Amino acid sequence: MFFWDLDGTILDVSNRYYNLYKDILNDAGFDALGKEAYWQAKCEAMPENEILQLTGAEAFYEKYQYKRISLIESDYYLSLDKVHEGVIRALEYLSMRFKLILVTLRSSSIPLDDELKRLSLSQYFIDILSSGEQQYPRWKIKYRLIQDYMSGKKGSGHFMIGDTETDIKTGNELGLKTIAVLNGIRARRLLQQSNPDIMLNSAKDLLNPEFIQIFDRR
Repeated sequence: MFFWDLDGTILDVSNRYYNLYKDILNDAGFDALGKEAYWQAKCEAMPENEILQLTGAEAFYEKYQYKRISLIESDYYLSLDKVHEGVIRALEYLSMRFKLILVTLRSSSIPLDDELKRLSLSQYFIDILSSGEQQYPRWKIKYRLIQDYMSGKKGSGHFMIGDTETDIKTGNELGLKTIAVLNGIRARRLLQQSNPDIMLNSAKDLLNPEFIQIFDRR
């Protein structure tokens, strides 16, 4: 089985995250960082309140966070997501050989289902595990979702692919083979600290012959 993270791993969410950040600040009369600076801060796991400090908007944090949470899964901002180049081909290939399960911390199932259908992603996954619970550390939520799904079975022989320390920590704790991708929401150095088994530039690299041989032997 392959357990897949969604945001950052399959989807390029940089436009959604940045435009939401910029729109909220601009509507309130604050300046926003440029997209490159904002996204670099996100990839370095800088908290939102510290990002606001960079343009003197830290006093607006509570109102900003309320609006961000209420809008981040709205139809308009979700429409800004796009599938990373080449990932559909990887999903097509792997779905013919393995069971693929999507694991995400989206808060609402209806917008999630709508987006997966709009982007023609639903067909590749036999199950979708999702929870909007705001427990910290967040890896424990994904851990519990996958553990319950596997009914206590060992993770050996299965894979977890994601773009954040949350995904890699989850997979390592469950005994899954962990694959980190570098074109998502975290910088290389942070992913390296999580000790993934494999690091790829993108999930499309799963189609490289060296990896196909590994997967086909399992």
